[in-house]
Amino acid sequence: MKQYFASIKHNENRRMRYFLFAYLVAGLVGLGIGLFFKTINGVIAAIMMTYCVAWKLTEFIRDKIKLSCPLCDEKELLENFTLQCKPTAYECEECKRVYIDGVLKDGNN
Repeated sequence: MKQYFASIKHNENRRMRYFLFAYLVAGLVGLGIGLFFKTINGVIAAIMMTYCVAWKLTEFIRDKIKLSCPLCDEKELLENFTLQCKPTAYECEECKRVYIDGVLKDGNN
């Protein structure tokens, strides 16, 4: 029997929406800087500022919206980065359980 945890999927979707918003804001900041200076130095500054803003906003989102293990109440699940065509897997460091799309993986029950 597979156990489904809606809170994991809900927080994952919420994080993804905030990441999209962060990248849009960073892109608009970079576009604004590039249009303001209209030189090659302005374009370089815009690229650097876009990267820095996106990085800082991404770190802020990762700090504020945590995915916690529903079974052992560990503070944060670690994301296992895989291919983009596969769903994201999250692993708990404490109990070693793996969650894919909010479903507890069968091998670790």
